[in-house]
Amino acid sequence: MVKLAENTSIISKLLETSNFAQVSYHSSLQGIKFITPTDCVGPASSKSALIGIMEAINDNGVNMIGLYEMLGVGKTTLAKEVGKHAREEKLYDKIVMFTMSQNPNINKIQDKVADFFGLKFETSSQEGKAEALFRSMQGVNKILVIVDDLWEEFNLESIGIPFSDGHKGCKILLTTCHQQVCIKISCQKVIQLGILSEDEAWVLFRERAGLDDYCSSSNDVAKEVDGECKGLPPVLDTVARALKDESLDAWRALKQRFKDSRHLVNEEVLGDVFKGLKLSYAYLKEGNNQITENDIQSVSYCVPFFLNMKKSVLTSKLE
Repeated sequence: MVKLAENTSIISKLLETSNFAQVSYHSSLQGIKFITPTDCVGPASSKSALIGIMEAINDNGVNMIGLYEMLGVGKTTLAKEVGKHAREEKLYDKIVMFTMSQNPNINKIQDKVADFFGLKFETSSQEGKAEALFRSMQGVNKILVIVDDLWEEFNLESIGIPFSDGHKGCKILLTTCHQQVCIKISCQKVIQLGILSEDEAWVLFRERAGLDDYCSSSNDVAKEVDGECKGLPPVLDTVARALKDESLDAWRALKQRFKDSRHLVNEEVLGDVFKGLKLSYAYLKEGNNQITENDIQSVSYCVPFFLNMKKSVLTSKLE
């Protein structure tokens, strides 16, 4: 009891002499950030395209920028990187990004854009939402709007996005698989994102296939298979992961199938790319359990951007 009394006295004196106004602080909430995926490859073409886009971003005479190339080459990743740079450099008061896709849900897109501006709609009609968004965005000095995966010509003002004479401080960056979309929508700056270089493709292929430097025979065959993928990330990724941990015979078999497929494809029209996609699609359908449905879709969605065909037509050709 005596010891307890002594400790109580010590604690009381400490409380009297201490002057802590606050012992902890709530950390501030972070805003939305554009983060580049850590597992992507940064090819030279992407770096060049990023420089070109950032130059256009800083050009007051440009309010519509188009970034185009085939699915899987990294347009979305690059667009996010642009948003990240613009945010870090505080180039805009607001940065908005949304995806259009082949069959866009305009109401959901309008709701998403409204969230960026803290806007609550008082109407459920698309026209009413567009008008409210238009007014709200006009009240912000500088805005960067990133429109990802635009499939065809589209009037962004129908969503409520003001630009050009409607809002000189609103700049649009759109990504698409078709150069013609950039032309039809009157982009002042059009940038093409290229496929991976030979070295970049091999780095990605080795990583996805889990290859090392110790087996030269496997690597020799793998390099030939890698070359048939023509620098296309979705093909490289699906083929490499499908063959991961497979025997050397399996690698040789697929290499031979690439060679045997030459007569199956009209290369003047479709080129080597179609051959690579066709074989990777066929390989996936044979039941490799490491491959997901998304992987199959990533392959089957690639070709329409070369052929400008619907996916249903493409799938029937592949099968």
